[in-house]
Amino acid sequence: KTRIVVDQIRELSGFLELTSAAAGSKAIIISPADSMNLNAANSLLKTLEEPPGNTHIVLVVHHLNRLPATVKSRCQIFGFAKPDKKAGLEWLESRGHQQADRLLQLAQGAPCLAESFDNEGSYPRYQAVVEGALGVLSGKNTAFQLRKNWSGCGIEELVFWSMGVIRDCIRAVSGLPVVYFENSLYFIPLRNLAVLLDSSQLFRVHDHLAQLGEVLAHPLNKELLVDDVILAWQSIGSRRGKA
Repeated sequence: KTRIVVDQIRELSGFLELTSAAAGSKAIIISPADSMNLNAANSLLKTLEEPPGNTHIVLVVHHLNRLPATVKSRCQIFGFAKPDKKAGLEWLESRGHQQADRLLQLAQGAPCLAESFDNEGSYPRYQAVVEGALGVLSGKNTAFQLRKNWSGCGIEELVFWSMGVIRDCIRAVSGLPVVYFENSLYFIPLRNLAVLLDSSQLFRVHDHLAQLGEVLAHPLNKELLVDDVILAWQSIGSRRGKA
């Protein structure tokens, strides 16, 4: 399952009511907590508000905005920022990963995600997404070409990497230096395209893709989702120079 459902939360609540033979503490981790459906989140509220004694409940959330406000209001929130590039590279290299710099580029600075990308097919797919998007912005790629180039990409990868490129487009329009870019290998073409881009449209498309990312766990038609991403990129390309 891609969602945490109410029966799982009820089972968890029943476990918390059991008495520990050693009279010790209990620690519960729900990850990713933002994958709970609404019924599951509502079922957890009473436990969060009045947890049994010596109980610690940790909710690991990748997208805080997906967690209901009723759940967030009952929790202490701790944010974890990405480590700097040097620390990320050292961690990946210490775990035996070759081409740590390339992996970190794919994961846009997130070391644990970078580790999951350590396979031969990830980097060509990343290149296809980024270079296809840049081709649309420069007027070189059509929708047909994009669909062909992105045929081997998962929709999650396509949305994730597309959003990263759009954020870098915004940075390029703002004139930020390369150190702030997630896709720093493409800094020069992004900088060259900046004069053609409309920052307000970039923000609108980024918000649209973020909303699209929230429904990827649902059983939707992949081809239609890919078309949605292609149309989003075309809407940026069609507004070149109209800022």
